[in-house]
Amino acid sequence: MKDSGPINQSNTKDQWLNEPWYRKDGRVTGFCILGYIALSISLAILTPADILSHKWARSLIEITATVTPIFMDVPARSPIPDVVRFYFGVMWLLLPALIVVMTYDGSVQNSVSFL
Repeated sequence: MKDSGPINQSNTKDQWLNEPWYRKDGRVTGFCILGYIALSISLAILTPADILSHKWARSLIEITATVTPIFMDVPARSPIPDVVRFYFGVMWLLLPALIVVMTYDGSVQNSVSFL
């Protein structure tokens, strides 16, 4: 008869250590990074040149400018400064959420794997 006690638990830990990096880090992190990249590309391509003529967009950029005022200098040399301002504002606002999700997903994966 096979002993299913501690040997199987250690095998599970060893299997986790031998997993490829993309399985160890969790799927949520991968989806968040891919979503962030997809949003980045879609904002760069689909944002109209007069985006800051909308009140909601101006409010969003003002919020971002209060958090990171240095990014307001980025579009100085761009031919479409409103689009660049909007793009960097949205990306800066979403970055903390991405970092929180990645940290949480990594900590959950690491704590569950060694149980």
